[in-house]
Amino acid sequence: MTPVTLVTLVTLVRMNEYVSPGMFWLALAIITAGLAEQKGRSRWVWFLLGLLLGPLATALVVVWAPPQHPVGRFAERVRQANALPPAPAPAAVPVPAPAPGPGSGFRETQSDETA
Repeated sequence: MTPVTLVTLVTLVRMNEYVSPGMFWLALAIITAGLAEQKGRSRWVWFLLGLLLGPLATALVVVWAPPQHPVGRFAERVRQANALPPAPAPAAVPVPAPAPGPGSGFRETQSDETA
């Protein structure tokens, strides 16, 4: 056995001391979900596939081309079904201005020039 192979084996054995295989699998599923979202695919579906398939799911996300419609046809139909119609323009209601006078509630003040 060459020294490089021995060092590689020692490194792999020590990886189990630092990162448990379950934590590595979970981290790989999170990375798979991030890659899938960047390619316009469902983050949650690919997270679950990453948990089930591990490195194979990551390889599939990297190799497969992004879909033609990044949102997906079903999500687009749901968005259109839930879209609200445009609100009608508010009707212009004329508001009469109060007439100034003794009963209008305005106090008549004298300016310094007239005093």
